Amino acid sequence: MSYANARKVPFVAIVGESEREQDIVSLKNMETGDQVNLPPKNIASYLNN
Repeated sequence: MSYANARKVPFVAIVGESEREQDIVSLKNMETGDQVNLPPKNIASYLNN
């Protein structure tokens, strides 16, 4: 996360073992700290809103 913060990356996708098992991606807003779990097919529409 520090790498993303240092480079001003707005969002980070987190895919660990539990996310893979559930077929989701945890998407973290690096500015606000908010984190949501989404199915991969919904990531683009989430980021465009």
